[in-house]
Amino acid sequence: MNIIIRADRKIGKIVIATYKFKGKKIIDRIINFLLGLGQKELYIISDRDLNIRGVKNISVSELESLKNKGVIDLRFTYDCRKLKKLIAKKKSFNKAIILENRSIGDIKNFGCLYERKEWNPISQFYLEPLGEKIAFWMRNTKITPNSVTFLNIFLSMFASILIFFGGRVNLIFFGLWVRIFHMLDIVDGQLARLKNQGTTFGKWIDGGADRFVVGMWYIVIIITLYFKLNSVFFLFVGLILLFGAYLYNYLLLTSVAYFRNFNFEYKSNSRTKKNPFVKFFLLFINHDIQMHLLTISAWLDMLGWYIIFYGIYFNSMWFMYFIFYFTKYLREGDIKEV
Repeated sequence: MNIIIRADRKIGKIVIATYKFKGKKIIDRIINFLLGLGQKELYIISDRDLNIRGVKNISVSELESLKNKGVIDLRFTYDCRKLKKLIAKKKSFNKAIILENRSIGDIKNFGCLYERKEWNPISQFYLEPLGEKIAFWMRNTKITPNSVTFLNIFLSMFASILIFFGGRVNLIFFGLWVRIFHMLDIVDGQLARLKNQGTTFGKWIDGGADRFVVGMWYIVIIITLYFKLNSVFFLFVGLILLFGAYLYNYLLLTSVAYFRNFNFEYKSNSRTKKNPFVKFFLLFINHDIQMHLLTISAWLDMLGWYIIFYGIYFNSMWFMYFIFYFTKYLREGDIKEV
């Protein structure tokens, strides 16, 4: 399939193909994406030679002479996943278009490709597509991303009542709400991108909302189990869970804040991290996995086991963080701040 990139468009007086996006021209981003898919027949429509190796510059008049072609117009932002599928099926790329780049602001936020960075092992197959469709439908409304975030917080607080009352039906509905909560968490972020309304406060409150809601659910589950079983065991386990979650989040935050800006290999490319057992163990810290396990635990009326598991897990995680950085310190010494 011949893939043609229309780079002759302009936004205002600026040619799209030469506009910088995260340190590179946005044309470079789409080229690297296509080469990564193994595409070799690439053409660029531009009024100047963009000097990109392996890619041919052609004029607009030559476009019609090419057969079996797919056109990527840099006036638009494309969804990476959908575009990849359409290229493989050799179909029109129009269904992968998210929006039109009408301003420099749009290009700064999107460029020509949109790709979700957060890895959702399970939700990517059903919640993400649904959330993105809802956000796309809402893009022309007056609904703001922050209003979706605050509504999600309020409704999630209300859903806590289902845990407290308990019973099979209530727990099934609570499990369903956990899925809706996760989907709305996708909607607000996607809506911010589509409406070009992404803000620092929005990112801050969105991340805080996740932790607030999940922490509140933990507390309600712990209190409910205490009254239901008339035992201090789950109060003890709950304190261990909250203690572990607090230390894990603190050490995670400070590890990134302190070591990312220094010549310190905080990510660790060691054999340990590549070990299949370690990779499986780290999977459970993923927010997507946590939410799915919470849903399953509610449906099976096993919230007590969920609290016990993550009480042990969070404390294991913060201890691993501490051991990792402490060992690095003993082996390589301290880092002198500049």
